[in-house]
Amino acid sequence: MKSHKSLLNQGKVAQAIAEYQNILKFEPRDQVTLMTIGELYIRQGETFQAIDYFERLAQIFVGDGFLTKAIAVYKRIAKLAPEEIRPLEKLADLYVQQRGHERGPALFLQLAEIHLKNNRQPEAVGLLKKLLQAEPDNLPASRSAWPIVPGHGPDSGGHRVLCLRFAARSGTR
Repeated sequence: MKSHKSLLNQGKVAQAIAEYQNILKFEPRDQVTLMTIGELYIRQGETFQAIDYFERLAQIFVGDGFLTKAIAVYKRIAKLAPEEIRPLEKLADLYVQQRGHERGPALFLQLAEIHLKNNRQPEAVGLLKKLLQAEPDNLPASRSAWPIVPGHGPDSGGHRVLCLRFAARSGTR
């Protein structure tokens, strides 16, 4: 069996990927191998395969408490798949976990706007509730300056959910 490096030198990327995957059978948390396989899939033009390995890597970083590294990986995933919302949601959650990171609230609001534009109000409401729970002290004093998510006001029997102009330290607008 040829080593993965010699396979790469010969331009046999698919075979090198298989060799690296064999390493993962014995060391499934090997961060370098996960990253390498992701990069090789990108080289092959197989973005979604790459994303699977990058997500596994990010989950390991989160589990080990390396939030900054996980954020870097999810940023990479978001660039590889800009049409996907899930990596942005993961980023927003990680920013909030990191406490005090100004990008978290802004990202939650960006995601809520995307959901509202796509008529997914329950998802927008869920994100905004998450934001309000995570950062209750980071709210402007005047609720009247904030729009209300349609269909979730006092007349609908739902909770009033403040929306889309979270200006305090997030600096979104």
